[in-house]
Amino acid sequence: ELQLFVQAYFKELKMSEYREMPAADVNTCETFVQMLTANIWTVTGFHRHVASVGDIFNDPDLASLSWMEGERSGRPKQHGILALAICYTSQGNPKLTEDFSHVFRGIHKEDSALSVWSAFQHRLQDVHEIVAASNVR
Repeated sequence: ELQLFVQAYFKELKMSEYREMPAADVNTCETFVQMLTANIWTVTGFHRHVASVGDIFNDPDLASLSWMEGERSGRPKQHGILALAICYTSQGNPKLTEDFSHVFRGIHKEDSALSVWSAFQHRLQDVHEIVAASNVR
């Protein structure tokens, strides 16, 4: 099952036309866990961080997607595209700390999947507490 998942995953990546692709030689559980961890982080924590910095881009004189050499600010079209992207990507989305047990209901090895999910959420809570304590300082 894992091999089929990895094959499907890389097929999806190839269709996305990314310029740089991760190596498709996921031949150990450790490599798979590293790859999956990086992807989960990218589509959750990192995306949430990047999507919440939109205030920086309110002023095209301060920051924009692109600008012509010699011009002091981004062009209206480019800045408008950026504003729309920020608007649509900065909406509140579900967090991994929420209850997603319904995703695992009725699947093969449901109990094992729920156990792994629960352990993951507990570890996530530990990380949350560490980060919150660090932010207090």
